[in-house]
Amino acid sequence: MARQKIKNTFLKGMNQDRSWAKADPQQYREASNVRLLTDDIGSSMGSISTVRGNVFDFAIPDTSEVYSLEEQNGLEASLNGTSHTFDLKINAVTSSISYSAGEIDSFYTQLSDSINSLVDSGVYDAGLIAQSNDSGVILYSSIHSSIFSVVSSNWSVGITAGINAFIKTPVAVNLQVIGQTRLRELAILFTCPKIADGSGQIWKVEWDTKTFLLLH
Repeated sequence: MARQKIKNTFLKGMNQDRSWAKADPQQYREASNVRLLTDDIGSSMGSISTVRGNVFDFAIPDTSEVYSLEEQNGLEASLNGTSHTFDLKINAVTSSISYSAGEIDSFYTQLSDSINSLVDSGVYDAGLIAQSNDSGVILYSSIHSSIFSVVSSNWSVGITAGINAFIKTPVAVNLQVIGQTRLRELAILFTCPKIADGSGQIWKVEWDTKTFLLLH
């Protein structure tokens, strides 16, 4: 016995309220990754076309601590352009930092440049990034590795000078997306921890528009 061929034109759109037993051949009950084809004036052409679906590409990672490094104990007053050194221990690695700043913002710039240079040369942990402004230096890990200790010591300018290193933003875990927007070829995601405590995050997601491969 030949199988009966069933044709569906989809002209009447989707209907999820009607019983399967009374399904209209010009309607469909449910569809995934398809769209109705329409003519130039927007009327249905009675057929559907498949569209690219969603695939799992990446998970929002837990983020590590963000440290702030700010002067204390008269360091700013001691800056006069003279060369000095101090030891800076980040996690388990200690390295000597040189500076010759005459103003505090220049000191912060020299400090962040020194940290980034030591990261590039493999002294400090990979992924560490230091960024400076007039208020201090922000230290974080771009690969979300833990920063568990930042300590300065052995200041050649005097034992009273120093920097105060403290956690400005704590670890954030179990992040969930609470909003998103598009900016040209970028997707901007807004996240916050599922628990009450913790800081929110803003993520920039970039992908190849031809291959749809995640770039960053």
